[in-house]
Amino acid sequence: MTVAVVTTPFQFEGAYKMRLAQEGIEKLKPNVDTLIVIPNENLKKVNEKNLTMAKMFMIADDILRQGVQGISDLITQHGETNINIDFADVETTMKGKGDAIFGVGVSRGENRAVDAATQSINNPLLQDSYIDGAENILLNISSDESLAYDEVEEIVNIIRSSADPDVHLIYGQTFDADMEDSIKVTVIATGFAKDRSMKKQLDSSMFSKQQTKKDIDKDSYISSDMWSEIQGEEKKEKNQAQYLSSRNQNDLETPAFYRNKSGINLKP
Repeated sequence: MTVAVVTTPFQFEGAYKMRLAQEGIEKLKPNVDTLIVIPNENLKKVNEKNLTMAKMFMIADDILRQGVQGISDLITQHGETNINIDFADVETTMKGKGDAIFGVGVSRGENRAVDAATQSINNPLLQDSYIDGAENILLNISSDESLAYDEVEEIVNIIRSSADPDVHLIYGQTFDADMEDSIKVTVIATGFAKDRSMKKQLDSSMFSKQQTKKDIDKDSYISSDMWSEIQGEEKKEKNQAQYLSSRNQNDLETPAFYRNKSGINLKP
């Protein structure tokens, strides 16, 4: 089984480099079972003042590490009192499934179960930060032995409610005394509709055919094809307006006798 975890360029690197990244990802997809995309641009969502470029790259590397380590830990971390997830479970969820979302949530305290589950399915740094419509989910909960049945039920219900109604959910549990009062929820979701592909996310859902240049946010990415299409639509509308204006002016300069004879009617 082959899993690819990749990043895409920052917006300031330009449309050409982004287009190359898109083309590379499209060529990569047929050769991997699962693809996780992490846009560098989303690192701006890290709420930290005076964030240096070096720190941003460290965060990007750490996200890549979390993705790879999260998958391997599911397979390798076993125990006598655990509900173990093995390679067959990972393969069932990820083999030949295309785009994937992974998330890790960690929380402690009174609402730790809800908080950790919510964090795990709302990762703002991923290409898609939601698991709506996922048909396959691998869920693992790590905690000490204070984990209550009600907390497990809350976590599973939150994850399941965000996925496809018929989602195939594989559940695992790991007891770790070092976690003390914390709960860690790891989620891998696959089996999304094909229209959630990266190219359509960047081009189609962010920029509809009806948009004009004034509608486009300066921080958004747009492809050269879409830009040409928008300019073409605006030019078409401008030409139509000029034609109507010219026709109405000519009509007003034409005597009523000739307008009526030619079938032109200017009555309101």
